[in-house]
Amino acid sequence: MNKNLSREKINPAQDDSHQLSLLLRSAYFAMRRRCNSLCNDHGCNGDQFVILSVLAECDSGVTQAELVNQSGYDPATIGAMLRNLEEKKLVRRKPHPDDGRAKLVSITASGRKLFQSLWESTLPVRENLWRSVKAGDRAATTRSLKSIVETME
Repeated sequence: MNKNLSREKINPAQDDSHQLSLLLRSAYFAMRRRCNSLCNDHGCNGDQFVILSVLAECDSGVTQAELVNQSGYDPATIGAMLRNLEEKKLVRRKPHPDDGRAKLVSITASGRKLFQSLWESTLPVRENLWRSVKAGDRAATTRSLKSIVETME
C-alpha cells in the first residue's frame, strides 16, 4: 500500500471528474424518470420506447446485434425487452434470411402506432433537452457525449 495515498483524505467534491460523472448520471436519470412517466401512460417504459424508435427507423428490420449497437443496451437486456415487446405484439422476430444464427427484429403495425403516440407524448422531453443546451454549444456537447460513450466502451 502506498503510504502517501493512505494518509490522503479523499474529497470527492474537489474531484472535477467525479463531479462530471455525477452530473451526467443525474441528467440521465432525470431524463429517464420524465420519459418513463410519459411512456407509462401508454403501457410501456422509456427503454421500450428506445427499442421501438430504433426499429421504427428501419422498415426491413434489424438483427438483435444491430439493436444492441444502436440502442446501447447489453444483449441480455435486449433479449428480455424483445420478449416483452413480442408478447405485447409490438415487435416480431424471425430467422434472418442470410444468417441462420441471427434473428431479424421488426416493428409491427401495433408497435408503429404505439411508437407514434410515444413520439408525440415525449416531445416535451426532447424540447426541454434541446433548450437546456445553448444553440452555440449543441455541436460541442454532442461531440463530447459521443466521445464519452466511445471512451467508456
